[in-house]
Amino acid sequence: MGRTNSYHSTSVLGLIYNTAENSSQSEDLPAKVIPNCSILAAVGQKMASTPGVSAALFNALAKVGEVVLMN
Repeated sequence: MGRTNSYHSTSVLGLIYNTAENSSQSEDLPAKVIPNCSILAAVGQKMASTPGVSAALFNALAKVGEVVLMN
């Protein structure tokens, strides 16, 4: 993906990218592809300590008819 090693991210996505980038290229990791499916992440300051954040997210998804798969 072409990122230089001089950059070190502290964001969640950056940490995932760094972990994937630093893993062995020849290592076979199990992957599961689900057609027409997306990953959604809700990230924000003090979200873990604020009641109702995930309820609001899931309610909004339900109102528009989205199906949520939890694993």
